[in-house]
Amino acid sequence: MSTALVNSQPTSTRWQRTAKAPLRKDAVLSFTLSVRADRRRVFQVMTVAEYMETWFCVPGRLPDSPLRVASDLRSFRIEYFNGAREITTVTGNFQTLRRGKMTFAWNREGVPQIPGSLVMVRLYGDFERTTLCLMHSGLQAGEDFRWQRDFWEQSLDKLCSLF
Repeated sequence: MSTALVNSQPTSTRWQRTAKAPLRKDAVLSFTLSVRADRRRVFQVMTVAEYMETWFCVPGRLPDSPLRVASDLRSFRIEYFNGAREITTVTGNFQTLRRGKMTFAWNREGVPQIPGSLVMVRLYGDFERTTLCLMHSGLQAGEDFRWQRDFWEQSLDKLCSLF
């Protein structure tokens, strides 16, 4: 299994990364960042639809296209128009959902030959600062890896900017 790790060091509320392109299937993205908010607030921003809409940054989304997120205690659904003006959907089905730990199956619907993958999030801290560790595994090399990397880099940067 080839692994591409995206490492980051907390600097203020931002993170930095280095990455190697995966050579085979089953690539992994890994992010660690520091957020200037308590764990409860970070958890809410990551799981409540109205908040998710503010920080998700989807690659290939038309600039004027609305981003809609629906969520409940078991899953979430992201919908947007892609560059070809087609409705595109990303779904997440929670396997674990606790304030300090989330695991969800992740699927980009309508993308042929791209199987689902797994996202694991850990939140550490309670008071003024939370360390967020995210690992996205089961990615395919090439376009899938680049899309997921861009999604998480841009989205996590936006999440940090909210605090």
